[in-house]
Amino acid sequence: MMDFYLYDYDAQFRRDLQQWMRKHRGDYANMDEMEQAMPDMYAEWLETPAKWMNGEKPGHYFENFTDGETLIRGMLRYLVSGLGMPEPLMDRIVDLSEETEDRLLSILNGETVLPDKADAGEARMLCIHLLSEMGSVKAKDVYLDLVLSAQEEENEAADAAAQALQRMASDVKDELLAAFEDANPHARLLLCMALSEEAGDDRIAEKIRDLFRDPEVDVAVSAGLVGHYALDDMLPELERATKRRDINYMQYLELCHAIEELGGEVRHERDFSGDPDYEALKGIE
Repeated sequence: MMDFYLYDYDAQFRRDLQQWMRKHRGDYANMDEMEQAMPDMYAEWLETPAKWMNGEKPGHYFENFTDGETLIRGMLRYLVSGLGMPEPLMDRIVDLSEETEDRLLSILNGETVLPDKADAGEARMLCIHLLSEMGSVKAKDVYLDLVLSAQEEENEAADAAAQALQRMASDVKDELLAAFEDANPHARLLLCMALSEEAGDDRIAEKIRDLFRDPEVDVAVSAGLVGHYALDDMLPELERATKRRDINYMQYLELCHAIEELGGEVRHERDFSGDPDYEALKGIE
């Protein structure tokens, strides 16, 4: 099937949005009110025949294409073009998951040769997003590999994989729990995040307790998980942690938030003078 034309959706929407704002600025009391109306304007924009698309509706253009290979090839062409990825194209790829799922997995696994100048990390993130949206179970093993190989906090692909696993956690809970045995501290953190919506499981509760006690894990993040999972038996440990001399102001705030989330009360205040975040926030106040 012939490739589709790469329309610049973002630029055209910006132009049309500016025209709409000029036309309707008298209809709203202030900018906040106008901004609240923008989602409806965008939905209408997608359904309005456009001259720049030869009369096509922007929201329906990609429905002319039914071949998965054409859609994925076009997605990669958009990636290297410098143009924004059209939302209707992503929706179409998800809608035709039977045609596109395996092709997305091939890119995610590094089995597909990407076009010159394509950013492999960006392509991987896009594939995770689309596979997650279509509820792909086939991607589970790749997600888990990404999580278990994560060695650092700044790892967008691993974070996205953990979020995708969270959406299917009820179906893969036992597998995720088994993965803790050989996981490094950051991977254990991501696994706990993936499991954190599976309420009332004593095994998950114990993993989160262990995570909070691990000195290699950021106490701010692990405290948030303790609070989210409603582990009120951890209140004494959270309270002791607020007194640690090695924590910074933001970690202290997260600990206090977790304590309050569990119904506790922070009975003492700390002086964090000299802490960059504390000084910055104090300056705002």
